[in-house]
Amino acid sequence: MDARRERDLDDRRRVLVSVTGEVRTAARELYGPLATAHAEAYADFSHDELGVIRELLCRSREVNERHASWLRSRLAG
Repeated sequence: MDARRERDLDDRRRVLVSVTGEVRTAARELYGPLATAHAEAYADFSHDELGVIRELLCRSREVNERHASWLRSRLAG
């Protein structure tokens, strides 16, 4: 599996990286079943309910990140 490097025609300082068809196919094979399983698991929730769940998960992540930072500072000190 490979990626392809291409010059950015608008900015010569940049190099763009794009995946090949082989990588796309492998990604579909590996992650397609996961995407399908998630879609099935979430199918019973309304758009608004999914919004609330998303907000809960975002807030939970923020709490965990703050706590991890606090733990790191305690271990460093």
